[in-house]
Amino acid sequence: MKASRELLQSGEHADFTFCIDGERIPAHSQLIFVRAADTALARMLSMPMKELNEREADIHDIPIGIFRLLLEFIYTSYCTVPEDIASTLDLYIAADMLQILDVSESARLLLMKQLKSASLTEQCLALEKFGDVQALDAAIFKFICTKSIFRNWDQVQSLEAWQKVTAKSATVEEFGIIARNAATFSSK
Repeated sequence: MKASRELLQSGEHADFTFCIDGERIPAHSQLIFVRAADTALARMLSMPMKELNEREADIHDIPIGIFRLLLEFIYTSYCTVPEDIASTLDLYIAADMLQILDVSESARLLLMKQLKSASLTEQCLALEKFGDVQALDAAIFKFICTKSIFRNWDQVQSLEAWQKVTAKSATVEEFGIIARNAATFSSK
């Protein structure tokens, strides 16, 4: 794996380039195709598409740091774990979108763990991000956030992060109605 990591870092013998936010990341199409055959990246490299002919592809909707983590996993079977909820959520969403299942599942489990110990504000910010992306498994939030949000409903309603969430999503607004009802019911 050391040789693969060195190839990734050096870009030596690269035959393909990923372009993200104006930055070019050299890659090795055969290594990606062999080590990540069932992913969207491998399909991109094997189908007769514009990207294959031009030997480069623009990547959208994935932060560059997160894309580098995914490439690190493809090259080495190892992925540096993000320490914050936002990055873990980005990693989960990107891995899910590119169908890198091992990373997606690991990020989902890490996200559940992080959310359990997160503050209400962090949970609401995660919900806000979730409102922007439908790929995320809603069960994560039902499992983790619901309990503490229900328990602290009066405090949650006043958080700026929660107000941003409810402004974006009717589903989250419905969640608020359920939470208010649950808080009322539990106080009786």
